[in-house]
Amino acid sequence: MIQGVRFALAGMLGILAMAPLPAAIAAEQAVLEEIIVTATRRQTDLQSTPISVASFSGDTLKELGIDDLRDVSQFVAGVYVGESAGAGSSPITIRGVGDNQLGLGGDSSIAIYIDGVYLGRPYANMFDLLNVERLEILKGPQGTLYGRNATGGAINIITTTPDEQARAYGDLRLAEYDSRRARLGLSGPLSDQVFGGLAVSWSERDGYVRNLVDGKDYNGEDTLNVQAELRFLPNDRTEIRWRADGGYNDATLVFLPFYTITDPALFPFVPGSSVAFEDDGSNDTDVTAINSLPPYEDRDWIGTSLTVDYEAGWGTFRSITAYRENNMEESTDADASPFDLAVYELEENQDQLSQDLILIGEPRGRFSWIAGANYYREQTDGFQRTEIGAFGPGVFVSATGSNETEAYALYVEGTVDLTERLSLVAGVRYSDETKKYGFSQTSFGLDNISPVGGKISFDATTPKVVLQYQASDEIFLYASASNGFKSGGFSAINPVALATSSPPGHPDRFGQEDVWAYEIGAKTEWLENTLRLNVSAYHYDYEDLHTNVTDAIGFAKVVPAPKAEIDGVELDAMWSVTPRLALTASAAYVDAQYDSILTYPDGLGGTKVDDLRGNRLPRSPKSELSLGFEYSRPMLDGDVLLRVDWRFSDSAYLTELNDPIDEQRAYNTGNIRLRYTPASDKFDLEAFVDNVADEQVRSHSKPILGAVYRGMVTPPRVAGVEFRFRL
Repeated sequence: MIQGVRFALAGMLGILAMAPLPAAIAAEQAVLEEIIVTATRRQTDLQSTPISVASFSGDTLKELGIDDLRDVSQFVAGVYVGESAGAGSSPITIRGVGDNQLGLGGDSSIAIYIDGVYLGRPYANMFDLLNVERLEILKGPQGTLYGRNATGGAINIITTTPDEQARAYGDLRLAEYDSRRARLGLSGPLSDQVFGGLAVSWSERDGYVRNLVDGKDYNGEDTLNVQAELRFLPNDRTEIRWRADGGYNDATLVFLPFYTITDPALFPFVPGSSVAFEDDGSNDTDVTAINSLPPYEDRDWIGTSLTVDYEAGWGTFRSITAYRENNMEESTDADASPFDLAVYELEENQDQLSQDLILIGEPRGRFSWIAGANYYREQTDGFQRTEIGAFGPGVFVSATGSNETEAYALYVEGTVDLTERLSLVAGVRYSDETKKYGFSQTSFGLDNISPVGGKISFDATTPKVVLQYQASDEIFLYASASNGFKSGGFSAINPVALATSSPPGHPDRFGQEDVWAYEIGAKTEWLENTLRLNVSAYHYDYEDLHTNVTDAIGFAKVVPAPKAEIDGVELDAMWSVTPRLALTASAAYVDAQYDSILTYPDGLGGTKVDDLRGNRLPRSPKSELSLGFEYSRPMLDGDVLLRVDWRFSDSAYLTELNDPIDEQRAYNTGNIRLRYTPASDKFDLEAFVDNVADEQVRSHSKPILGAVYRGMVTPPRVAGVEFRFRL
């Protein structure tokens, strides 16, 4: 298929280049459209919102080929979303801070919301972006309006609301690796006061990693996402939205070995072997694995929410009541070798209940305000088992755990206009959180940890202050200082080091994470509002940054790094040169470093010391640049549009140790899309090539069984075609 798509793209590009452009269109200017966001929990213009936000409309997501959060990295510098890192988690990093695998006793640093509902588990973050009106990425700590577990940032997914207009839309995609995807959506009025919507997405893709042990292809996916919504307008002041969604994401994930098995210095548990695999980080090796067993990772979810908006004389009262369930099960070859050295099995089942009450005051004179209360309860039950064949047959460790989180929060934020152009924003949030855990562990067939339980509590007051200045209609300036908080938790323990756990015989506990963030920014428009140029600079001071470390055997645990600092600069630009030519750019420079020495049990009865001073935070390349080019011409009784996106990423380490073997070297990647739309605007026909350079980028790495590393790489080059319709 790829040759056919290449020839089609080349032919259409030639026609596009030769087709004449009418002089009237060539001379016309296209003013950039206003972008509305809800990052501050009320609708505001992006250019007058004192937060760094990357926003994508639903149409833009389709046009750029953004199917899920993993595709966002191509277009937004400073934001990274990788392939699955195991345990159902896809790592997300914003400005150098992101997810680390913490198990059921910990939480993510990036908060993800769907229509205002928080998703509590990291393995709930990967699903098809179906029926989306807008995707917003809020960069930096969001400790006041969003609260817990947003020390790195927040992602808002806002779905499309059904209204008076009847709509039908869908698409069909075919691509390499037997990739197939189909979507269908319907929405419209059911009566004068009731409106409904239904959307379904299904996709399937064969694997792109050949396992040399059994000769099969892995890292394929099979997904389903279903959404339904009812909207009821009982009177002029009240809106009631009921929403439900469910689906699954099943994958066959094999880990790749980033080592040479025949080298006993790297893999002391294995004597001489004829199997070898080397990866020098040059990104051009064949995508092959040598796993000893077929893996699987299955995720499914279901959720429902009820949102009520009531327009009162003073403003809007909003209630969001939600319930969700998430389940995950996986089995992997943890050592990524043809030997049964470490086989890992995990199962987690989670349910959550949340209630948000929000008051949004209408501006009165020089003052506007927002206040809210949040309640969140989560119950997670899990089981994990690791067979450690490296220590002999029948050697295993299994653990059963549970965690119940109960959290409360109150917050308020106000804006006062000091002058016609100068405003002060001040807010504060109080958070109170309790985690109750139950835990038992069996090692080598012995119940060395009888069922135990405990409770740990955390609280924090997180303030925020912003000074914003509308210098002119086209220039908006802001400076902010804000505080963020993430609760602590607990993690499983190495059975060899039971006596060193804290408290003894219990899972290891770790404290809360805190950050102070300082940012200045300018949002500007030039050339008669055809050029949008936004720039920001920031400094973060982290205390007790949750760091996932691995002991000498391979057991993961969380050790807070006492201090870490991040400095960065970002630039985002959009230029509508003509109605048919647009250019975009997103650039980021990040200096994210630890300033800490970690000391913790090594799992063999001793102590391990990691001197991280000067080490870069995981997945934080110093420089990133994304460029976009979009050009269209009227032809074939319609429009033909060419879209080219290119991204450069500097080198980055994938763990806190900054070992050369777990470094992802600098790389370039890009996408090309060529789309035809007839004059009726009823359908699009598109040919595309993703990852044109065929880069194999490491998205995850983890040390296991001593000094060896295994991990995951992103998909190779993929060519395909897509048909979209709308009625």
